Amino acid sequence: MEILRYNQQSARYNSTCLGLTIAPTLGCNFNCIYCYEKEHDNFKIMNTETQEALLKFIADQCNTINRLYITWYGGEPLMAFDLIKEFSHKIIKLCNEYNVEYSSCIVTNGYLLSKDIAKKFKGIFIKNVQITLDGPEDIHNKRRFLKNGQGTFEKIINNLKNAIEYIPNISLRINIDKKNYKRIYEIIDLLIENNLQSIYPYLGYVEPTNEIYDKDNCLTIQEFSSIEFEFSNKIYSIFKNTRYPKLVFNNCCADSLNSLVIDPEGNLYKCWSDIGISEYCIGNLFKNLSNKLKIYEYALYDPTMDNKCMECRILPICMGGCPRRRIDNFVSRCSTYKYNLKNYLYKIYEQSLKN
Repeated sequence: MEILRYNQQSARYNSTCLGLTIAPTLGCNFNCIYCYEKEHDNFKIMNTETQEALLKFIADQCNTINRLYITWYGGEPLMAFDLIKEFSHKIIKLCNEYNVEYSSCIVTNGYLLSKDIAKKFKGIFIKNVQITLDGPEDIHNKRRFLKNGQGTFEKIINNLKNAIEYIPNISLRINIDKKNYKRIYEIIDLLIENNLQSIYPYLGYVEPTNEIYDKDNCLTIQEFSSIEFEFSNKIYSIFKNTRYPKLVFNNCCADSLNSLVIDPEGNLYKCWSDIGISEYCIGNLFKNLSNKLKIYEYALYDPTMDNKCMECRILPICMGGCPRRRIDNFVSRCSTYKYNLKNYLYKIYEQSLKN
């Protein structure tokens, strides 16, 4: 327990790396049925004053960090791609001056990911892209459609085919619930048909974050865990994505001291799910941190002092699970390994023997 506690504190309060999740706009061209930001849709783009304040904040941190990692987020970040491109060049210049290693990724719905934009990612150090498809065309278009109701599936697939040679790492998130989980393998067939096996597919858990989506449509964590294991097992021979468990020190940006989520107004948050929600805002780029109780709520939790977690055998590969689910008293915040670790280990053992 002391070793776990030490590793957790070392990771949580590590100040050598700065991780920022930046939403240049909260506006989005999609109207997804389960989106937890629906009530905060705002097509404003981060203005020049806020960009300058953010750049100054980064510059101040460059004196003490040796690595900067940015996740471009939204809304739909590609709706503000000109801003991303210009701001990235400023960050790259700044990091070169301070000898700080820089890299970034982007979470996008993929609809605006043209070949021209994909070509420009390398020059602004966007090395990883996450895109979402929720099933075959008839399923996806009922879940992830444009504001006018138009389907998006065909456009996303064509964009993937045109962008794949310019983006080395693309992950494909398949959000599942009770309505679509039985048809997820049709996506795998589609990737093979279009010679997109270099894309890494994985399952995402749809939950009623911010009480936007009907709980009755959602799977339990146990149900999701079982589906996830079968999915990983069946596609291993194609995508080689073995889910071997790894030690977890701190969970994510929410319980890490040197990580922040920043919206277009310069408001600061600790979790992606908090963005746009005033009671979860911890401050602003133009002011001091004003909601320290929320910071403490995320940062001071210690699973090695939690009676339930202390008795759990998977504590070293979970470390208390999702901080936001814990704060929201979600039914389960635990890692899915809690329900299928034995199955994973047996399957990985069998695969290792074959290799």
